[in-house]
Amino acid sequence: MRQSRCWLGSTINRGASNQFLPAHVFARVQVHFRHAVRGVFDTGYFCTIAEHAWRAPTASHCLMSGQGRYMGTGIPMGLGAAICDPTLPTAVFVGDGGVGPFVAEAKIAVERRLPVLFCLLTDGRFASLRTRALRDHMTERPLTIAQPSWRSVFEGFGMKAMAAADESAVADALTAWTPSQGPAYLEVSFDPDPYEAMVQGIR
Repeated sequence: MRQSRCWLGSTINRGASNQFLPAHVFARVQVHFRHAVRGVFDTGYFCTIAEHAWRAPTASHCLMSGQGRYMGTGIPMGLGAAICDPTLPTAVFVGDGGVGPFVAEAKIAVERRLPVLFCLLTDGRFASLRTRALRDHMTERPLTIAQPSWRSVFEGFGMKAMAAADESAVADALTAWTPSQGPAYLEVSFDPDPYEAMVQGIR
């Protein structure tokens, strides 16, 4: 549990880990919006971290796929929440496995000028499956994505698309986005090894 406390603690004490991980992104988003932001989380290793690290003042500020763990629900769930209540910026967090199933629905956010930030948290792998492959000394080739970026796709939908690989770049991207002007896309890249290891002891 010592290692898991390190990763979870990085949301509050960023000095607890010298690796850039999803907890830092969640903390930066909440600080930027002073907690007046709705977090919507698809399923994946980042969701396990969010379950412990996201600090929601009300239930409506945090939506997750729940016990069903249905991968891909993040985008439609975030859109539904933003349509229901467009007064609150909505940050939709998806991973490499969850971004694809309903990606076309993101066009709805453009058509309606919804205050939605689509945030892809990518390590270029299918991390939860990779853990099993590493444990059993199996090949990682089927679990490694040749081209993990979706930036050009979201740009094609007509929204501003940004990329970040550290906390400072995430902060700059958040500053560059004006929710009232419509949706945006932020692609955040991580080192696959610490990303895969960040849930040790808690999942």
